Amino acid sequence: MNRAKISVIFLSLILLGVCAVGATRLLSSAEEPAYGGSVYDMLTPELISLYEREIALCPVVSNKPAAMLERTANNLGISTAKLKTIMLVQDLAAKLGEDVSLSRLAEMSDVELFIYAKERGAAYANSLSPERRDELKGMLLSALKT
Repeated sequence: MNRAKISVIFLSLILLGVCAVGATRLLSSAEEPAYGGSVYDMLTPELISLYEREIALCPVVSNKPAAMLERTANNLGISTAKLKTIMLVQDLAAKLGEDVSLSRLAEMSDVELFIYAKERGAAYANSLSPERRDELKGMLLSALKT
């Protein structure tokens, strides 16, 4: 696998906040992951901060009050963890000129959302220099270790 493909995979993982194991389990089963909780629970504050600092260049999730996040998640019929994920995906899609609503993203199955985010991650990664992709990959690996 070439370095660009590896970088695309890592950028996609930032968006979903999952490690390779979580993504594999998600894609192999439409059921709840066997390790407990959902794959969205793996979206840590460190990963959100990394996305906001390095890709969004502004707060997307971290500046929202917990009560607002809970209310919005309840209105959409999803978990707060999934809401945070789709907010990041929505932001990245907007950076690529796409206007997708939170409700549309919330309606997607986990697999559909992963594929959608991966495609947007690939498009974003292709807009970066190889050096920047490598830099983001290193930051992600560091954030995943914490």
